[in-house]
Amino acid sequence: MGYWFIVHDLKSYQQHPELIGHVKPDRSFRSIRENDRIVYYAKGKKLVGVFRVTQPGRILRKDKYWHEKDLVYEIKPVVLPPSPLDFEAANFEITMLRRTTTVLAEKQYRDILCWLLGLWEIPDEANHETVVTLFAKMHRDLGYPRIRLIRQDFPDCIAVDREGKDVRIEFEAKATDFNHDIDGCDKIVCWVDDWGPTAPQGKLLSLKDWLLG
Repeated sequence: MGYWFIVHDLKSYQQHPELIGHVKPDRSFRSIRENDRIVYYAKGKKLVGVFRVTQPGRILRKDKYWHEKDLVYEIKPVVLPPSPLDFEAANFEITMLRRTTTVLAEKQYRDILCWLLGLWEIPDEANHETVVTLFAKMHRDLGYPRIRLIRQDFPDCIAVDREGKDVRIEFEAKATDFNHDIDGCDKIVCWVDDWGPTAPQGKLLSLKDWLLG
């Protein structure tokens, strides 16, 4: 798993929010791999968000905005604020802002996530309450623009997905803590997916995997 600090600009993000690219990629930029995490920084001290690389690099070819020989990677949001935030890279010991690509230590990456989410730390282990808190902070990034309710009864939450459909969600620290009728919920949001190969297909979402890979 790699963590990267990528310098672009807001115009590039507006043109292609689903891509990062470079016309003359250096060795570091070429080293980015699928499922790596990207901290997207825009010139002018703005943090666009944190993204996951979803496909191996490819040459862009003909494009309306970018050079047709750009090396590009497709990306999807992990944590995306409503608008780019003022950001001081030096506060996270990031100084090489003249480069497009800077390797991040995992601690630097975690510290940036904490800053975005308003947390003291990203836990190695999490309890049920932490999972609920993280979901409440991240629900839009996870694909649920609205929350109808969170309660103590099963299922824990009713959220609305991007298609406007109600989704029944149960929160667990570990996926195997789930002890209800699986047909009674549509999604199990957990910190750790420890269910294994017998897990109900399409029903598990690990926040640890989402954030850290």
